[in-house]
Amino acid sequence: MTPRSFDGRILNKSGEPVGSCWLAAPGVVLTACHVVKETLQLDPSEWWLPSENGASLFVTVEPLAQGVGQRCVGRLCGWSLEEDVAVLRLVDSTQWRGHSPSLIARKSVMKGSAVSMCGYADWPDPNRNRLRWISISGIWQGSSEYDDGTELGLVKSSGVQLGMSGAAVVRDIDGGVVGMITSRYNSADGWGRDTVWVTQHESIAYVAKNAGVRLPLIAKSQGQSQGESKLVRGLPDSEVTRALRASRDAEMRGRYGDALRTARLAQATAEALPEAAQDTPILVAVARVQVAASLLRADEDPEESWALVNGAADPRVFENHPSQFFVALLTKAEAGLRTNRLAAAKAALGAAQGYIEGPGDDRMILQVRGMTALAEHDLELAIELYSKAADSFLQDQQTEPDPVVRARWQAGAASCMLNKGLAQQRGGGDVAAATESFERSATWYHEVGSTHDESVARRHLAHALFKQEFWADGFREIDAAIRLALNINFWAGAAEATELKARALATRGQPAEARDALEQVLAMHSDHQG
Repeated sequence: MTPRSFDGRILNKSGEPVGSCWLAAPGVVLTACHVVKETLQLDPSEWWLPSENGASLFVTVEPLAQGVGQRCVGRLCGWSLEEDVAVLRLVDSTQWRGHSPSLIARKSVMKGSAVSMCGYADWPDPNRNRLRWISISGIWQGSSEYDDGTELGLVKSSGVQLGMSGAAVVRDIDGGVVGMITSRYNSADGWGRDTVWVTQHESIAYVAKNAGVRLPLIAKSQGQSQGESKLVRGLPDSEVTRALRASRDAEMRGRYGDALRTARLAQATAEALPEAAQDTPILVAVARVQVAASLLRADEDPEESWALVNGAADPRVFENHPSQFFVALLTKAEAGLRTNRLAAAKAALGAAQGYIEGPGDDRMILQVRGMTALAEHDLELAIELYSKAADSFLQDQQTEPDPVVRARWQAGAASCMLNKGLAQQRGGGDVAAATESFERSATWYHEVGSTHDESVARRHLAHALFKQEFWADGFREIDAAIRLALNINFWAGAAEATELKARALATRGQPAEARDALEQVLAMHSDHQG
């Protein structure tokens, strides 16, 4: 496993790594308090909070997924020696644009859950350069409490090394953070061997709250809110449904790689269930539908998507699950459009309309009808449909009290505006109107932290600006699109944006710069094939 977009390491004043960290919220980095102590070379009694006169303590951090040298500066704004937690606010939050994982409450973590950790490791090897990061796995063992009231989680892992203090401990099934490494215990007599002590959600959230930071939480009853996906509504609670919820959550946040990974985990878990069990057929079918949808969102193999959903969307399996069948039919319609099976897509869309349960379903129908209109080159109809769907999202957003659901509706509106822009500029149409649509889409995606989609929107915005010969604005947007894509290892998006930049440079009469950009594209394709 490569570093996730929220994994990082802490550097001392000489630029040497001393510990690990993670992006807990936009512009907010967490690490272990003892790591900051080593970095600052100051006793905590000498620390201070940012003051009105501007005096602050600063710590250098480095996102692990963004390449060597991509450093940021964080201002120390809160800490607890007892909990071993330190909170840093980035001076420039745009320098680390990874997604922020949700925290998982202690009581929601089952013993035996698989977890993973990624961070810096102080592991000298005379025959190699210094390790930049290491990714290892472990098993959640439970919780503990000391006489002084300190509570720590326990993970069994032989791979945790010096330097990993401050790294996030991530539950594999849904990508949520169950805690942060504080230390590893190895006794001389073998008792407690390979035990890793973990600062848990409650302690992390307490210190963060005192520093003015509110962290996202996956509660034990996650999925029971009105914003729960139709895909899992009413299904029995299980490892499969928890993975499906995590996949849908990642998808709604624009983390399509994570969505696909957890959807495949749900599929594998469901397919390993006893065939005779009552819930096995529906769990297998729903998991395959989500894999199919995730493949489409991640711009991966549409033929695999079609094969999965075409086989899964069996009305006999979904007989008692109309909500899930509605999602399956719409996914089938979208996969059909992406694989040029227009007749099959329209048939699935027509069937889905018989399972509409509310305004949200009407909106989903509008979006797929818009895709169909684009496929049939009926651009006026596509623009009308996407406009209606965007307006519906925005109306619901204005009255929705749940901030998570509000962000979901805004992301939906941003998606509609992006597709509306594509319809507006297709065939040499209204490029100025498309520019406005792309700009709104990029802004809305930025506000909800959907980095993948923001990169795509800014690439299309740059293309529209180049068409109008607004070169300076176009290059600003394309550079932003490339930077965003690289921040989350979205190599295909980075390559496509860099290729567009090369064409624009060539048009501007800058052949040397255009060649450099094309060489970067070739390098990306060579380094990240598939």
